[in-house]
Amino acid sequence: MALLSIDTSSRNCSVHLKRSDGVCFGRTNAIGRGHAEVLIDMIDEALGQLDLSYQDLTRIGVTTGPGSFTGVRVGLSAARGLALALDIPVVGVSTLEALASGCDMTSAKLVVQDAKRGEFYTQFFDENGASKEGPLLHKIDAPCPELWLNYAGLALIGSGAQHFASLIKGAFIHSTDDAPSIEIVAKLCEVANVSDIKPKPLYLRAADAKPQPLSARVARLVS
Repeated sequence: MALLSIDTSSRNCSVHLKRSDGVCFGRTNAIGRGHAEVLIDMIDEALGQLDLSYQDLTRIGVTTGPGSFTGVRVGLSAARGLALALDIPVVGVSTLEALASGCDMTSAKLVVQDAKRGEFYTQFFDENGASKEGPLLHKIDAPCPELWLNYAGLALIGSGAQHFASLIKGAFIHSTDDAPSIEIVAKLCEVANVSDIKPKPLYLRAADAKPQPLSARVARLVS
């Protein structure tokens, strides 16, 4: 097995490759924009580091958002295009789930990512990691749901943690990360169930940008 995991949902462009013997290689570049221009080169680098080719891949995982509209589309286009060309399964995981999974606290968790324009992407996870609410788009001036307010010791995760720490009594900031760890993404992709329904972008509001196509580069790599 060789699992390739991709995350382009934020300012970061990240790839992770795990070989069948457990040896891994990961790379994260904080590029801001231009994921389409660097993603394939980063995948090539990962394959070269582990002495693998595209034909050695047996599964591809990718983050589905929410996050950067263009970034999410770039990652999904690359993952689905490669999976189709190589005839291997592709799975998706949400960025909010990946951020929550990176927190080892036993308390309930609230992931709150700054979506700009006075809005936040949010998702609530109980003590067992089950999602009781979300993902949701929460406006900055909207009241916090009762579910959030009723949990003592709520762990806040994400770039919006500081804002909600002042609103939810007893909550504490676990991290203010604006992107999940690619290693956590890879672990989730490895155990994700394969479905006939291919991963799709998780958008919580209408897209306002068009992605740059990756189809030509993907076709060149696997031809």
